[in-house]
Amino acid sequence: PRSPRSLTVSISHKDRLAVALVARRAHGTVGVDFEQIGRDRRDIAPKVLTAAEHDEIKLLRADRQWTAILLRFAIKEAIYKALAPRLRRFIGFNEAEISDLANGSATVRLNLEGGGNPDEIEVNYDWIADGVIATARVRWDPSSVPIKTPEVRPT
Repeated sequence: PRSPRSLTVSISHKDRLAVALVARRAHGTVGVDFEQIGRDRRDIAPKVLTAAEHDEIKLLRADRQWTAILLRFAIKEAIYKALAPRLRRFIGFNEAEISDLANGSATVRLNLEGGGNPDEIEVNYDWIADGVIATARVRWDPSSVPIKTPEVRPT
């Protein structure tokens, strides 16, 4: 879908559920992700968590670890969707660290390769019957110049 330039749009979907988030671009760019709980796939932890996040997860009871990993994964996906329109590059899972998860919000520490951190970042999440929905909003100072990544051409 294409939206007017004045809006920012993010979508996510799984089997039976689709979610969309729309906001005025003047208020920042947004991202949304929906992840189903599904089967336990703790083996994705080394791919999607920073070392600090992984250490934090290991302190949890075994029956809580998968949902803790899934929640961080969903939040990171929402963050990357919010960052992508500005950064226009692949954003690795190690470029965001999620902590202090409580009451539907979390603290985010960005370590973006090449810099370009937004001035504000806000994340929220909510558990529903099928899984978790995570949202992110990022804002940059309107006077700052957008980051452009160099175009790589095949030789």
